[in-house]
Amino acid sequence: MITLTTDFGYSDSFSGQMKGVMLSIYPESRIIDITHGIRAHDVRAAALSIAASHRYFPKGTVHVVVVDPGVGSSRAPMILEACGNYFVGPDNGIFTLIKKDCPRARAWRINPEGVELESPGKTFHGRDLFAPVAARLDMGDFPSEHCEPMEGIVTLAFPESQRAGDILKGEVVHLDAFGNAITNINASDIEALRTEAGEPLAAEAGDSRCPLVGYYAEAVSGPHALVNSDGLLEIFIFEKSAASALGLEPGSEIRVIRQ
Repeated sequence: MITLTTDFGYSDSFSGQMKGVMLSIYPESRIIDITHGIRAHDVRAAALSIAASHRYFPKGTVHVVVVDPGVGSSRAPMILEACGNYFVGPDNGIFTLIKKDCPRARAWRINPEGVELESPGKTFHGRDLFAPVAARLDMGDFPSEHCEPMEGIVTLAFPESQRAGDILKGEVVHLDAFGNAITNINASDIEALRTEAGEPLAAEAGDSRCPLVGYYAEAVSGPHALVNSDGLLEIFIFEKSAASALGLEPGSEIRVIRQ
């Protein structure tokens, strides 16, 4: 199985061309789109997306992640073997969280010569390089003759939440398609605060206080917060965009306090 995560969008043929290449090499591949809706050039959002998604696929899956503003430059094309799977894409920080989750991960730099398509372009490694490599990996053929081990990979800074007394401080790390603001405050830290500080708890987003609830429809008016299915605190307004209403964006400070 091969998955695709990109910022290509859904109006162009880029993802379809990649699938055509992979199926031409290995027709038995099963190709799954995780998303092509990553915001253009947002490597951090892609890193969050693949970190949240890969665990729900069978071991041995090949995950291709292409958000690659540096395509054609000196940044390395790479393969990462981690958590029983392969990850293929640019070495630009896109696999930061995968490496964090799987510290024993192994990385290889891909030498394009002999692996990429004939007459490749300089601006579409997704089709010309990563797709052929992914197809070979899916059919059990690791291209070792075209790879060399990498001792380290590029990583991005993903700040963690901080506890100060009865206040848990974090920030927005992602805005989803509904305008919900996903933070870096995780469920275990919230539960620790709840145990020590007592209930009820609320989140503060700017000047707004957002009581914690269990699910979206439990709060039909005003901003609220909940722990989402990925175990992260999320700020939302039922059937509205919290990001627009509260002026939230990646980096906005969020605090969890006693209500």
